[in-house]
Amino acid sequence: MPVTQTKFPMRGIDNLPVGELVGPALDPTKPNSACIGIGVRAVCNYDCIYCYAGHSTKRGDLTVEQYVDVVEQAADLGVRTLIMTGAGGKSEPGLFKGLLPIIEAARANGINVAIFTNGSQFGDDKISAVHGLSAREMASRLRELGVSLFLACESMQPELYSAIVKRPYDAFGKALENLLDLGWTNVPGEPTSVTISAVVMRDNFDELPTLREFAHGNGWQFICKFPTLAGSALDHRDMFFTPREAAERHDIVAALRDKPETLTVTHDGKEYCLVNQIGMSFDNLGAPLNCLSGCEISKDEAVNLKSMRLADIILQKKRLADMGIGNCPKKAAFYDFKVPERVA
Repeated sequence: MPVTQTKFPMRGIDNLPVGELVGPALDPTKPNSACIGIGVRAVCNYDCIYCYAGHSTKRGDLTVEQYVDVVEQAADLGVRTLIMTGAGGKSEPGLFKGLLPIIEAARANGINVAIFTNGSQFGDDKISAVHGLSAREMASRLRELGVSLFLACESMQPELYSAIVKRPYDAFGKALENLLDLGWTNVPGEPTSVTISAVVMRDNFDELPTLREFAHGNGWQFICKFPTLAGSALDHRDMFFTPREAAERHDIVAALRDKPETLTVTHDGKEYCLVNQIGMSFDNLGAPLNCLSGCEISKDEAVNLKSMRLADIILQKKRLADMGIGNCPKKAAFYDFKVPERVA
């Protein structure tokens, strides 16, 4: 049975048989990977002040057919979970027109799907229209497919929410209403389909307990975390805690969240990142990354899903990347409490 350290385990993440997956995923001679994280390019309707994504002018996105081919290759390698997020600059996967065919292909191949999203497509019919569905129909369809959602929510105070994401609260508030009305609630102790993911900042710090109470009241997981200092976050440093201030608040944040990071899994007392240590990440161009918020692992343009098999890229990543144990490498470089000794 998988080992979890939360009463609200995320489906497709915390209920994986980690003990069976860690060994092969860390073995440099095997093309095994517990999880594949992949970015899709779409416009983003938000302009979040904490977004780690920069602005990209690169072109050459993977086609839907190429994404589906990667999913099928992943299934052959025993991959259990596909994580979808935005890529190529600020991007919301819920606005990617090819989203549903990729999810459907993953589920048909027995792969769990989890999406990082602002959730607006579940509350605004104009946004969900890119899929030919209403907002409620979109929420229902993803529930039918067994999708898990990492739902970004830094505040439920309309004015503060709007100040953080640069958009009105209405669509997000309606999205929450629709998700709950359509049965996206869970029983504590059973795998949940929703994680409320909140970036910790000065203005929402006092609201974190309220967000946690809301999440747990619906049987949802709650994660609050300090930001990755990249992209837009670099332009808004005054909104976030300094390394020293973050260290002073670390124990408070640790007590509030259900686990250290959204993609952290635990086995034998050690923490692993699903898309760094025991997984594989790609951007929307097909280039392999060291993590979903990280940089390319190779400058060789030939090392790409368009020209190489997934198995060969995984093996190359294992040769090139540090497969050690630990928290997010980007955050560890900034926050002094994220040091290897804490998780080794």
